[in-house]
Amino acid sequence: MMQTILGANGTIATELAKELKLRFTSDIRLVSRHPQKVHETDQLLAADLLDADQTDAAVNGSDIVYFTVGLPINGALWEAQFPRMMQNVIAACKRHHAKLVLFDNTYMYPAQKELLTEATPFVPVGQKAKACQRVCLSQRTADRNEVAN
Repeated sequence: MMQTILGANGTIATELAKELKLRFTSDIRLVSRHPQKVHETDQLLAADLLDADQTDAAVNGSDIVYFTVGLPINGALWEAQFPRMMQNVIAACKRHHAKLVLFDNTYMYPAQKELLTEATPFVPVGQKAKACQRVCLSQRTADRNEVAN
């Protein structure tokens, strides 16, 4: 059961690869622009997730895809790159029938003490959060075959 980690080399990706190998499988593919092995058995694939064809190749054959990509803290960069990256990843996961697990932060949600759930409304603050909101809402709209405004 192939587990693919997009955004390999980061802290979350490295720890995830260790846990997957320890508890689940040795079939791990690490994907980034310059991937490095965590385990000797890891598959490495260099890809730029802004490129749809490279993203498709990275996801092909995967059962579960983990998105752990981090971008520099730069709102304009997030607005320019995050939506396209996510569109490429979601399209590839759909095409190859792979489950997608997204590791991210809670920038889109209000600061509160209550538990956050799927029903918690988006209250984005800042460019990064607004870029995340646009991706989520446009994908939800596409999945429901609605017309986005």
